[in-house]
Amino acid sequence: MSQMNQMPQSDKPEEESEKSKKERLDKIVSKLKTDLTLDDLQVFAVQGVISENMKKQDILFKNEKLSEDEKLLELQAQTESTDQKIIGFLNKDQKKKYIEMTADRKEKMNEMIERKIR
Repeated sequence: MSQMNQMPQSDKPEEESEKSKKERLDKIVSKLKTDLTLDDLQVFAVQGVISENMKKQDILFKNEKLSEDEKLLELQAQTESTDQKIIGFLNKDQKKKYIEMTADRKEKMNEMIERKIR
């Protein structure tokens, strides 16, 4: 009986979580599309890269074998890889703007890692 009560509870948050992930993905891609003036092919490519990154982050955060420091370093590596893939789809002007857009995020992540290491 307790298993039956738990099933709907665990299914519902999972559905909401997927909806939330989709909304977050759409928001990120929409912002990049607007800020970088992406064409439809670039939007499609960038959306795939970001979706893949989000899945990898989910797996990373659920990995109980890694310490928080290890997760943070892996997150940084995944983010760098994602940025490089996205940059590969951009023209010269878009690359420059993307690098400027992500500079603040990278700086904050580096500061967070540095504080953790100390």
